[in-house]
Amino acid sequence: MSKGKDNIIQFPGTNKQNISKQQIDDLVEETNYHKEEVEMIEHTIDEVAIDVIRHLVDIGCDINKEHFYGDLALMTEILRGMIMRDFGKDHLAQALIDKIITVEHNANGEVQPVINYSKVLTDKDLPNYKLDFGADNETEIVFEPDFEFPEPEDDK
Repeated sequence: MSKGKDNIIQFPGTNKQNISKQQIDDLVEETNYHKEEVEMIEHTIDEVAIDVIRHLVDIGCDINKEHFYGDLALMTEILRGMIMRDFGKDHLAQALIDKIITVEHNANGEVQPVINYSKVLTDKDLPNYKLDFGADNETEIVFEPDFEFPEPEDDK
């Protein structure tokens, strides 16, 4: 190797002299912002999971059963997908949510999620249990919460 040369091969079309210090600083700042945002989301999910576990223990749930960990993992992944969507970030759980849940409005104009498990489950998934989705063996379950959803703000 000749003197004064290094063994770094520059990618075609990139030239480190074309990147300003300001651009580098902006990228570092944006990266740090996204990192802090993800850390905050993960911290929030951890806190919610701990609160859920506490409440479940308080009502007598046995958190030492093996299936509990799977149930909790799904719940936290769904929560992660929900929060990530709100922050404009993609997450695999969003695809599952979007596949089985449609958000409709009832006769009063209120938001009403409709869950359709048949889009991901069949009778073979639970061989000892007949999937009963309600009256007339409908495949959708209308979610009727014991609380009111806040009205969504109109996007303007």
